[in-house]
Amino acid sequence: MVRLLLQQGSIAHYRAPLFECLGQKEGLEVEFAADGRSDTRHLPTASDLGRSLCFTRHRVWRFRIGRVAEFAFQPGVVVRLLTGEFDVAIAVGSPYSLTSWLMLLVGPLVGTRVLLWTHGLLGPEAGPKWWVRWLLYRASAGLLLYGERARSLLLSQGLSSTPMFVVRNSLDPDRQAQALASVRPEDAQALRSRLGIQYQDRVIVFIGRLQPIKRLDWIVRAVAALAARGRAVHALFLGDGDERPALEGLCADEGVHALVHFEGAQYDEATIAAYFLLSDLCVIPAGAGLTVMHALGYGTPVVTHDRLELQFPEVEAIVPGTTGELYREGDFDDFVRVVEMALFPVPLKERGGPACRATIGAAFHPAIQARRMADAVRWAAGQR
Repeated sequence: MVRLLLQQGSIAHYRAPLFECLGQKEGLEVEFAADGRSDTRHLPTASDLGRSLCFTRHRVWRFRIGRVAEFAFQPGVVVRLLTGEFDVAIAVGSPYSLTSWLMLLVGPLVGTRVLLWTHGLLGPEAGPKWWVRWLLYRASAGLLLYGERARSLLLSQGLSSTPMFVVRNSLDPDRQAQALASVRPEDAQALRSRLGIQYQDRVIVFIGRLQPIKRLDWIVRAVAALAARGRAVHALFLGDGDERPALEGLCADEGVHALVHFEGAQYDEATIAAYFLLSDLCVIPAGAGLTVMHALGYGTPVVTHDRLELQFPEVEAIVPGTTGELYREGDFDDFVRVVEMALFPVPLKERGGPACRATIGAAFHPAIQARRMADAVRWAAGQR
């Protein structure tokens, strides 16, 4: 039996399926360690949404040095590691986590191999920032990465001696499929009627936190631009965040209140499924991450920009012409063109839906991610 300590700042609600799968792996005994409070604004924990996941609670202390760097310290996890009860530990792979640095220092002293779970690199890095990151990664027993591109970038920057395991990311596609099957035709019709969506209209959707990094104002502006061309396109925003008041104000300025619908944060999967059933396309102007997983799980293609170094690893699931489309980053006219192309005359979803679901099932499923993580943990235990 391999004993694993898995450290997290908090357990976000979307992690529950993965951790449930990981906790059921044969030959693996997992202790999850996290703060009971969310470490991200507008992002509930698994416990907040009623997911029963057993974990030991260790408070995260945060403090800022200067105007930019914020550090996190979870002393209880380090104390737990010091007991020497664990064969392997997985720590957050962030240079700003003092917990991770200490776990890397303490682990070898008590016979525990410490892996880092991290994005790795989103784009090439240089200078002091890269050397600090290089030192952190180099001190680990191995890296658990979200994507193939991160692995390639790290190899190109000289980190070939550190073992790397691409585990990808996931949500809960099985639950999504069940939710979609539970939506009754009359429920979908009632939602369509409430929103004022005609059958010939097209519908785009965004689900997630409403943040400036997502450049969501482009969705509102695109709806207005398409309306000026005689294209009736509705936009659904499923989420809350600091950007909502500005977006609502922009809708008034652009005269598209009737076409843009702010439905608030949605966490009930059956409710979310009904919105995606009406939607032809998911649009993420920038910062495409887990929203890609959510949309593809519902068979809905995704449009986002083409500068991968400014994206999150989940963008690797987008295959232009099949599971989505990419526009030229920073080019609003091209953004509108690509969105229009994916909606008219026939929505990309009609031919790309099966490929979207197949992509999730083949590479971005929590059972697959748990298996890859468990394989890496067993490998690390064998290196003790």
